[in-house]
Amino acid sequence: MYMLGLVAVIILVISVFASVLWMRYSSEERVHGDFKGIHSPLVLFDFDGTICDSFATFFDILNDFSEEYNFKKIEVGDVDFLRGMESKEVLEYLGIQWYKFPFIVKRVRNDLAGRLAGLEVFEGVADVLKELNRRGVSMGIVTTNSVGNVEYFLKNNDLEVFDFIYSGVSIFGKHRILRSVCRSAGMNPFSESVYYVGDETRDYKAAKKEGLVPILVSWGFNNKEAFKSLPDDRKVVDLPREFLSMIT
Repeated sequence: MYMLGLVAVIILVISVFASVLWMRYSSEERVHGDFKGIHSPLVLFDFDGTICDSFATFFDILNDFSEEYNFKKIEVGDVDFLRGMESKEVLEYLGIQWYKFPFIVKRVRNDLAGRLAGLEVFEGVADVLKELNRRGVSMGIVTTNSVGNVEYFLKNNDLEVFDFIYSGVSIFGKHRILRSVCRSAGMNPFSESVYYVGDETRDYKAAKKEGLVPILVSWGFNNKEAFKSLPDDRKVVDLPREFLSMIT
C-alpha cells in the first residue's frame, strides 16, 4: 500500500511539473504587438465570451475530449446551470482535474483554429471598439486563446484596432497575468486608469486584486446571476455602447 501511495504521489508531481513546463514553454509567441506608446486610459479585454462569440463552439470542442481526459460531457440542459457558476466550480462539476486543465486548454484552442471562420463578434462590440480606437484609447487583449487564433479572428472581422495581444495561462491565478501585462505596458493600475473587461466572476476578482477597474459583460460565459455574488461596486454592462461612458 505504501508503494502504491508513493507511486501515485510521484505521478501527481510529474503531472504538475509537466503542466508548469507547458505553460512556460509551449507557446513560441505569447505576445503580439507593441507596448510602446501605451498610455492612460488602458483598456484590457478578455477575448472569448467578451469579444468573440465562441461559447457554444468551445463547449462542443470540450466535449470531444471528455472521454480522453475522463470528465463529464456538457449536455444542452447544463449550459444555463454552468453559466451561473464560477470557473473553479465548473471544473469541479465536470470532474476536470486542475493539473490537466492546461493541456485541455491547448487542445481546445488548437481545434478552435479550424472553426474561427464561423465565429462572430458579439453584436455591437465591433462599433464600440472602433470608436474607442478613434478616440485614441490604448487597448489590449488578454486571453488564454492563442495569439494566432486571435489575430486571425480580428483580421477576418476587420477589428485590427488593438495595440497588443497577450496570450497566457497561469495556475497561480489570472491576476498574475494582468500584473505581467501592466508591467510590460509600464502602467501602474493603482495610480493610472487601467480597465479590464471580461465575462466571468474571476475576471472581476483578478482585476480588483491588481488595482484595475473591472467591467463585466452580461452576454458571455457567466450570467448576471453569477455576478450577484460579487461586491456591490461591480460594473455590469448589458449593451456594448455602455462602455463609452465608463472609460475616462
